[in-house]
Amino acid sequence: MNNLLVQKIGRGDFPSPKQLAAVTESELKHLCKVGYRAKRIIKLARCIVNGSLNLSELDSPTLTTDQLYPKLLAIHGIGPYAASNLCQLLAHYDRIPIDSETHRHFCKHHNLKRPTTHKSINRLDKKIRKHYTPYAPYQFLAYWFDLWQDYEDHLDKPAHDWQPHELDAFTASNLN
Repeated sequence: MNNLLVQKIGRGDFPSPKQLAAVTESELKHLCKVGYRAKRIIKLARCIVNGSLNLSELDSPTLTTDQLYPKLLAIHGIGPYAASNLCQLLAHYDRIPIDSETHRHFCKHHNLKRPTTHKSINRLDKKIRKHYTPYAPYQFLAYWFDLWQDYEDHLDKPAHDWQPHELDAFTASNLN
């Protein structure tokens, strides 16, 4: 999906909001295989282009994570996982973006069964957050270190020695 965005819309670079705002939903779906995300991507790009979303406000060094996170959630199409991921990209490392890969990794290393219900997923999410609490305010970095260590163990070599064809090993179907 990202490669297609770069190739088809960005002409070799990741597309700018202006480039994304100029395509139709059907073009974006067809060209870049983004599916249901197309409408959200275009809406976000148009908000940036027309100025109704000021990205520099989100990058303010005076914002705490508790102030930033709700601002991110208020953006159409941004949910808890994306908001947590955006927090770490904005140097707020005290939130872990929890998804199925986080669950896989944590269950593997703590000998837990993978959750199958919303209730068990919520319990696991709480365990994950609690596990990384001692690393505050760097919970995400501690998790990321653990995850990359797992990937290096999986390939039995450090990341700087990985070859491009080996990166397919990190799809969920290959790691489960």
